[in-house]
Amino acid sequence: ISGKLEFNNVYGWTCRIGLWFKTMEKLLNRIIFSLSLIGLLVSAFLAYEYSRPEEITCPITGAGCDIVRNSAYSSMFGISLPFYGITFYLFVAILSILLTNSFKKPIMYKLRSVIILFGFLFGVYLTSLEAFVIKAFCFWCVVSFIISGFLLVLAVLEYKKYVTKFKQWN
Repeated sequence: ISGKLEFNNVYGWTCRIGLWFKTMEKLLNRIIFSLSLIGLLVSAFLAYEYSRPEEITCPITGAGCDIVRNSAYSSMFGISLPFYGITFYLFVAILSILLTNSFKKPIMYKLRSVIILFGFLFGVYLTSLEAFVIKAFCFWCVVSFIISGFLLVLAVLEYKKYVTKFKQWN
């Protein structure tokens, strides 16, 4: 049996393996898309809260969200950080939509994985600032960071499984 996907195998097991990979690919992509929408909602909520003069609704840490918002690290290049989160999650969602349709190329998986990696690393930086410099945690920022961590794990799993399969089958 070659490394290529063969649908006319006498025993039919390569067909089932190929079908399993397709199902897992769709499932991982849907989970990544769903998490990106949740992250988009969290970031949009934070952007809304940043635009209001009232205290941010911070369910667990109390004043942590306001301490983070009022810090010197709450914006970059004059843009509030939640807008970077909106952009990040929007890109991930759009790439997920493209990957469900006709753009199933290894480069698209790689692009989404790289974007997710950079988003996660930026989250590591921001969470480190919260812990060691600002000394306060914003609940919503931590939720966004956790979402980006899940996205990274799923993107790595997807990239390892499917991009290497593209190489084997082509």
